[in-house]
Amino acid sequence: MSKENSADQSLAEVIALPNIDNRANVFADLKDLIVTDDEFGIVEQPLTLTVRFNRPDDQSWVRCRLGAAYEARVWGFKDKADRGRLYVVSRPMLTVLGPHCRMYLVRQAVTTTQISIMWPAPLSGGARDMPADTAHLALQNKALDSWVRMWWDGSHNTWQGSIPEGDLGEPVWPHESFVELFQNAIADRTIADESHPLVKQLRGR
Repeated sequence: MSKENSADQSLAEVIALPNIDNRANVFADLKDLIVTDDEFGIVEQPLTLTVRFNRPDDQSWVRCRLGAAYEARVWGFKDKADRGRLYVVSRPMLTVLGPHCRMYLVRQAVTTTQISIMWPAPLSGGARDMPADTAHLALQNKALDSWVRMWWDGSHNTWQGSIPEGDLGEPVWPHESFVELFQNAIADRTIADESHPLVKQLRGR
């Protein structure tokens, strides 16, 4: 006898039990409540609850998603009192913070352990360019077609990187759009108006 026939028979036996107190039979609609074997394959889409807004850590293998739809250019401000924590600056606030800002290329990235990252790399800043910034962007570019691991080389004062010796497989991308992930990542990393504490600090308020 199949599992389905066995379950139907058991259900029929339960429903057929004498109703000794005249209450409604709660088992009559049991088929609407029980998950059958053929329903185990229902596909769920996990939510990406946390998206990092930072470069990858030095122990993670990371890939960037290829395509203009998965990148954006933003103005960024580093809070030097908070270990260089990066904030995205709105256009109106550039009149206040402009001298302290530079442009970043933010790309959607993911690690081999499926940690989602919005990875900002500094773009050309003219006289402000440093070899380390060029190396940073080069590693981000390389991550478009290969897994990359990056770390800080203190002896040469620049970023270094490597590619894996083996096959780490293909990246698993979250189902959310770039815009959704980006908004998640910068939810507490935006300087949008003059009420922001960092703006008040720079103005001596």
